[in-house]
Amino acid sequence: MITAFYAALLALIQVGLTLNVVRYRRSQKISLSTESSDGELLKAVRAHGNFIEIVPMSLLMIVLAEFQGAPAWSIHSLGMLLLIGRVLHAHAILLCPNSYGVTRPVGMVLSLFVLILGALINLWLAIPVL
Repeated sequence: MITAFYAALLALIQVGLTLNVVRYRRSQKISLSTESSDGELLKAVRAHGNFIEIVPMSLLMIVLAEFQGAPAWSIHSLGMLLLIGRVLHAHAILLCPNSYGVTRPVGMVLSLFVLILGALINLWLAIPVL
């Protein structure tokens, strides 16, 4: 199963983003809020949150397309675009000053493209069954 490969890579990224939040919380002794003197905790929380908001449904679209018999190249394409998009987006939030630059919007566009294209592929493959 091709999707499992991309899901595993994305899971490792999620662990990294989670540990990044934990590190900032521990260093600032902040349990629940996102208030910190330098704003780094908020960046860490949003990088993690944005990842969590996009990845599950995207992976669901990819795995359903794979189950419906979409060509392997299309599954690899969606998985790679999602992986690249999420890395670019997290990188921009965590490492770019004020999250400005091209990597954040490119990462978001790639991620949304996977959601939209995955949905359309699944609709296309499901219609003959209906």
